[in-house]
Amino acid sequence: MTTPARLMAGGLPWAVAVQLAGESSAPLTGTGGTKAAAVQLIAGQNIVATCASAGVAAFILPPAEGSPIVTVENDGASSALVFTTGTDTINALSAGASFSVTNAKRAIFVPAKNTTAVPPTGRWIPILSA
Repeated sequence: MTTPARLMAGGLPWAVAVQLAGESSAPLTGTGGTKAAAVQLIAGQNIVATCASAGVAAFILPPAEGSPIVTVENDGASSALVFTTGTDTINALSAGASFSVTNAKRAIFVPAKNTTAVPPTGRWIPILSA
């Protein structure tokens, strides 16, 4: 199976390369609980193995515009906070607010556009497992 890097070397945009390769991240370790300390999510399927800072860890989504669907699987013992890039939002939260994926939960983040904002901004719509 090919990798996103090989597909991008062939001229495909990042979002298309990640979607076609269907690549999962190596198990991720979060080291901080703020947006400034967040670990960048770069794969379509992201597995959180460890939430190492004060019971939480932060991760940041890519820009919503042009991105594929992103999943976060929290296999850690604590909550994973998911932030957005720039002025993007999650649901109706304000820019910079986090969405919590508690331990043993899975979340699918679907990229969308917030057309009520002027100018329109990116928005992520999460679907959280039971």
